[in-house]
Order: sequence, then C-alpha cells, then structure tokens
Amino acid sequence: MEKQRGAKATRGKRLFVRAIAEIIDTKTGELVGAQYQWNTGERRLEWFGGKVAHYRLRPLEEQDTVAGSRH
Repeated sequence: MEKQRGAKATRGKRLFVRAIAEIIDTKTGELVGAQYQWNTGERRLEWFGGKVAHYRLRPLEEQDTVAGSRH
C-alpha cells in the first residue's frame, strides 16, 4: 500500500496562481501585500516587506482576459 503525503497529495499539483486581494495596513492605509490563490484552492498571503499585525483584505475586481474590454 502506498503512503499518502498529506492533504496536498489529494488536492493536486500547484500549476498556476492568481492574485485575488490586496493586503491593506489598517493603521496607514498602505498596500503591504497580496493574497494569492493556487489552482488547488490553497490561499497564501505574501508580504511586500515585513508583516503587519492589523490589516484588511481588499478583493480585486475580476479582470477580463481581453485588455480593455468591460461588460
């Protein structure tokens, strides 16, 4: 019997990622990072510098695949 390697083995390989939200410092209002989602559904926060204790996520608008087209 083959041993599984945790939850990641059952969800598939991470092939692509997309930004889904900006991380905003609630004290300064500055953009301090981004939240990304992999094709597996896994989400990660990535910081542009050091982490901040108090932040909020600002979702990104869905982007059309054709530049400049809005429906």
